[in-house]
Amino acid sequence: MTLPVRVTDTALLCLQDIEAFDAVRSGAERAAALVEMLLTAAVTAISEQPLLYRQCPATADYGLDVHERIDQRGFRVLYSVKADAAYILLILHQRQSIEDALYRHLIVRQ
Repeated sequence: MTLPVRVTDTALLCLQDIEAFDAVRSGAERAAALVEMLLTAAVTAISEQPLLYRQCPATADYGLDVHERIDQRGFRVLYSVKADAAYILLILHQRQSIEDALYRHLIVRQ
């Protein structure tokens, strides 16, 4: 099963945050390359096998049907699978709180 992958505005904001954070440590060019690599790898993997990755336990607690792909660098991609496409919702480092990100991006409201 192959699906197109759509990147949401919240995922783009996450990528901007990652790039800004990494630019301080590694420089702007390396940070831009990291973000491009993260997005390209996630889109490719998710489009080829959207149901391969596990349900995210942290989002299941909120009643959300979200899958979680974790890459070798420690970044997690949270995405939902619909009939028409897979939607990337958030891209976070494993050290970042999923719950905080859900509230920050208003995916879950108090």
